[in-house]
Amino acid sequence: NCRRLAFVTWENLRVPYLLPFAMIRQLTLRQASAAIAGNREAADILRADGFQQPIAVIPLTATDTIRFVPARADDLRRALHLDGFTVGYVGRLVPEKGVMSFLEALSQLNGDWQGLIVGRGPQKPEMGMMAQQLGITDRLHWIDTVTQQDMPRYYNAMDALVLPSLTAPRWKEQFGRVLAE
Repeated sequence: NCRRLAFVTWENLRVPYLLPFAMIRQLTLRQASAAIAGNREAADILRADGFQQPIAVIPLTATDTIRFVPARADDLRRALHLDGFTVGYVGRLVPEKGVMSFLEALSQLNGDWQGLIVGRGPQKPEMGMMAQQLGITDRLHWIDTVTQQDMPRYYNAMDALVLPSLTAPRWKEQFGRVLAE
């Protein structure tokens, strides 16, 4: 009657846990016979916290390599009026995703370019005001929601994809899924 416990963690930033979560975490670390870490930093945090059992570093994400492949997206580019070099962002519009930095970087580009921002979130109004202040509003295309099924077309409509995540005291990008897609 052998019982074994393994767990998965993506915890890549040390944050203090409140009770009862701190106790549950410590109990888990004491009782587990193995762990799967989603990234190297998560494994390092486990070791720093005294976890002595085996740790496998496995991202545990999957990208459909049949759907997410390079392909022409001329029809979508025409529909969105993307006729210049297109730099895109896909994700939540929140401070930690660094989209304000993305807008600042775009404003410094020369030549014929456009920005394609796919996502929604509470920072969108602030981003719109910043784009206006930077004088790039006319070069940006905003798409609030795209189904997962349609995402390959949007990626392929971009010439470059940017994921400008910013580490915050309680958040750090764990795995940029959009980059893999």
